[in-house]
Amino acid sequence: MNRFWMIFSALIVAATMAFAQVPGSVVITEVMYDDTASTDLEWVELHNTTGTAIDLSDWVLVDDSVYPADGGEGAIQIPAGTSIAAGAYLVISRDFTEIPGAVQCTQITASWILGNSGDNLALYTAATGGTLIDGSLTVFFPDLAGTNLGNSIEKCDPNAPWTSDVAAWHESTNQYATTGRYRHCTPGFANSPCADLIPPTISYCLALSNTAVDVLFSENVEQSSAENVDNYSLNPGGYTPSLAQRDPVNFALVHLTFDLLPNNSYTLFANDVLDLFGNPAIDVTCEFTVNVTVAPGDVVITEIMYDDTETTDAEWVEIHNTTNNPIDISGWVLTDDDVYPGNGGEGVIEVPAGTILAANGFAILCRVDLPEINDEVICTPLIGSWTLGNNGDNLALFTAASGGMLVDGSLSVNYPDLAFSNAGNSIEKCDYTSGYSGDPADWTETKVLFASSGRYRHITPHTQGFCCPDPAFGTIELIVAGPPTWAYRLVHVAGCIDKVIFTNFCTGTTGSVDGEVLNAGWSVLPDGDGNDGDSIIFVAATPLNAGSLDGFQLNHPWCSDFVNWTAGGNSGTVDGPLPVELNGFSAVAGNGEVLLNWSTASESGLDKFELRRDGLLIAQVDARNNASGASYNYTDGGLVNGQMYSYELSVLSLNGDRDVLAVLSATPNANNSVVTEFALYQNYPNPFNPSTSIRFDLAEASDVTLSVYNISGQLVAELVNGQLNAGAHSVNFDGANLSSGVYLYRLTAGSFAAQSKMVLLK
Repeated sequence: MNRFWMIFSALIVAATMAFAQVPGSVVITEVMYDDTASTDLEWVELHNTTGTAIDLSDWVLVDDSVYPADGGEGAIQIPAGTSIAAGAYLVISRDFTEIPGAVQCTQITASWILGNSGDNLALYTAATGGTLIDGSLTVFFPDLAGTNLGNSIEKCDPNAPWTSDVAAWHESTNQYATTGRYRHCTPGFANSPCADLIPPTISYCLALSNTAVDVLFSENVEQSSAENVDNYSLNPGGYTPSLAQRDPVNFALVHLTFDLLPNNSYTLFANDVLDLFGNPAIDVTCEFTVNVTVAPGDVVITEIMYDDTETTDAEWVEIHNTTNNPIDISGWVLTDDDVYPGNGGEGVIEVPAGTILAANGFAILCRVDLPEINDEVICTPLIGSWTLGNNGDNLALFTAASGGMLVDGSLSVNYPDLAFSNAGNSIEKCDYTSGYSGDPADWTETKVLFASSGRYRHITPHTQGFCCPDPAFGTIELIVAGPPTWAYRLVHVAGCIDKVIFTNFCTGTTGSVDGEVLNAGWSVLPDGDGNDGDSIIFVAATPLNAGSLDGFQLNHPWCSDFVNWTAGGNSGTVDGPLPVELNGFSAVAGNGEVLLNWSTASESGLDKFELRRDGLLIAQVDARNNASGASYNYTDGGLVNGQMYSYELSVLSLNGDRDVLAVLSATPNANNSVVTEFALYQNYPNPFNPSTSIRFDLAEASDVTLSVYNISGQLVAELVNGQLNAGAHSVNFDGANLSSGVYLYRLTAGSFAAQSKMVLLK
């Protein structure tokens, strides 16, 4: 049975394609008879005017004056298996035209060449004994295309039969290519429109809202005149649109936008709107009606300031238009009374006339002027004293002082008391489109920082914050391990996290923000810099209420261990800078030896320092664990002059953890001992970033200190502190942990003392 129906269906399709051979089922719609070259590559476009595919196998197109063609002129034959889809266009030609989808036909009689001053064309279903489908043996197409311009001529009506009437054709206006044989044509698709002398009319107008009106013209209109707002007006009222936009797809459709149209019936007048051929519309009209109604929930109460930082509150309420239409709220009232109309038991304020609440917009309603807030609506006191209770109060929004509709709120249900007394924080809806509720879970105390001083600290007037239900929880992850910088990620778990605290790190650690944290407005509290060793505190201008933030940083050039963190109600431990702060490490090369010096600013929980030369342990030095730090030195002797050695300084803590603090290299040299006087040389390079070399000469063995100070005289590094042999010496200084500026370095060796300046330029 399935096989039968498949065969039957195929026969039906074949029969449909075979028997759709009636005059007018396929028409000639476009002729390219003169391209840009001296030897033409000519073609003709056919159009299937039916709703069924048609088989064109072996059809012929002749420009001869007889049929069958006798060779006086020419005929071409369409290859077997060629069909044209329902409603489709197809290009046929004798030559390869380079047009996508074009069918190259077989020359069967003489030479098929179209005359550049007009010619006849006739389409038959066979070379002999066929049916004339379109065209003529005697009637010529009109000569409309300029010589060698590469422009085709097209039918104005793509379904019309063959004609020589010049008004039925036009030279194509569609730019097909800027170079090549064919410049203006529409091969294989719908023709470009023909010019007319008839001005556009209006088919209909439709009010989509009280601000949006669509106007459909009778034909495509020119964009500039269609988008000129002065070309439209409404009666009654004399309204003109604030914006006119032609539809990007349907060029006959224009979208008009008005500020606000009251409910009414209107007549729209359009003038000087042009069609695509320059014909202007003159006093064309259409009629439409605007009928926009307000329903409960179209406007909702979203934020309440009932307790600012002053003893006498300046209270206000934020409302939100949940619709896509502006709403005229003139004469609406906001009451905290328990009856309607208000009886003076509490208070009612009225919205001034002419107040429009924008589509999806917010507005602030208040009783007095609020200097801190822009664009508030100051309402008129009607009844009693509109004063909101600091322990919660009811609020109700009606469309009129009496006989109005309750749009949002309640005469009996109080908003919840969530904001701390006199903290200057508002409360706001978690779902800013939902109706009034007294459930604390539906509200949140605003966490967004509005101002650091003044009446209002945390509010979001004219916009929506985010919901921050308690408790707040976050976690901290290490994403970059130092030294010198440890970077952390805050991952949101619940609530709104507006503070992150780090503790238990070595003195001198500082905090900084970068990346996402910096962009989100977080900062480090001025007294939370870690210099007193107690805490580093990050605070948010806008808390994290979802996702994560990267860029919390602890900075220290040497030490690393575990620090404690707190994020909301969570706490834990993570890798960070602890427990030794290294002031400096130097390797001073002498004759067959290298003096290693290091000093710390603080120490705690240490076992010993370890020195390695080229990876081999050469010394262990017991740590002194002084809270204020200590100085150490070790002389590595018996070395080969001229050979570079690499030295690594590490620390071993009492709990067995080992951390590398610094790595330097030095090359002993016999010439280091051949000097006759003490000298301190200018560092090189200078300025430097971040390291430089300091050279000095010792005329005799001496106790030496080489220290670096900032411009205020504070010690920032001690590079050498110990006995050195006579000779030339060089010490590397790394300023990676310092800020740009001028620094002093001072050398003392016995009774000799000298100092010089250097510039760190980052």
